[in-house]
Amino acid sequence: MRARSIGMAIAAVAAAFALLPTSGASAASPEPMVAKRYVQNVEYRQVMDVEAGRTTKGTPIYGWNLHFGQNQQFKLLSYPDGSTVFKGVQSNLCVDVKGGEQARMGAPLVLQDCDRDATQHWRQQAGLIPGSVVFRNEHFHNACLTQPARSSRLVIEDCSFGDQTQEWYVR
Repeated sequence: MRARSIGMAIAAVAAAFALLPTSGASAASPEPMVAKRYVQNVEYRQVMDVEAGRTTKGTPIYGWNLHFGQNQQFKLLSYPDGSTVFKGVQSNLCVDVKGGEQARMGAPLVLQDCDRDATQHWRQQAGLIPGSVVFRNEHFHNACLTQPARSSRLVIEDCSFGDQTQEWYVR
């Protein structure tokens, strides 16, 4: 009877191991599994869009009409310090402020290698519109993700509470 119980336990453990992934995702993976998201501006109802679906460093980020392309999908990576990074699904590159730490207000957003630089990290805070958020840059503490006009490049600008060009839905 005891041998049968041990045999059943070994079979159960073997079955559990068979369900584990053999490659790709692992428990030690440095990047959390996150859903693909669209980030939509409240004012213009347009989403973050990598220009022309390009996948190269330096490519500008625009606000553009939703067409469900992979260049409009981003993984929002959450870090233990509470910050968020936008990582392009199609490019596997991160959204960064052009010019990095030397940039000034009005600097556009572009794709760059994911290097954990503070200019790639954003703090989320509740927006004035229910369900919306504001993304405040981690390096430029009073700079928020902004879509200044319809179909325009996304930039950082001084945060202005209630400014719908700085409020976003994450869908």
